[in-house]
Order: sequence, then structure tokens, then C-alpha cells
Amino acid sequence: MKNSAESENMNWIFANSKPCPKCKRPIEKNQGCMHMTCNPPCKYEFCWLCLGQWSDHGERTGGFYACNRYALVKQ
Repeated sequence: MKNSAESENMNWIFANSKPCPKCKRPIEKNQGCMHMTCNPPCKYEFCWLCLGQWSDHGERTGGFYACNRYALVKQ
């Protein structure tokens, strides 16, 4: 039963999080803009949509609530 519960937890993590681009810890987004900051000790700042470094983002990439870098990369 314990293995089943752990498996369900891992399934939830994989379905509802993304890995930090720097340290690979699972990160959950629950509200707000696309600006993410990984928990200490990493503290890496990145975009939730494209996982790119946050300092490369701003109005020219779609603003803080959107990211057009992903669309540009996909083309």
C-alpha cells in the first residue's frame, strides 16, 4: 500500500510540476505571472512557459503574464 501511495504522489508531481532548469527540483505554479524563483539554495529565476532565464524576459517577449519565446522557438 505504501508503494502505491508513493507512486500516486510521483504521478501527481510529474503531472503538475516542471523541473527547475538549474537544479531539476520539481516546481509547482499555482498563480500569478510566469516569473518563477526556485527555493533555496538554488534561487534560480526563470520563465514558467519556456524555462528560460528570467533576465532575458520583458515586454519584448510578451510581458510578465505571457511568453512568446516559446512560440518563436517552435517556428
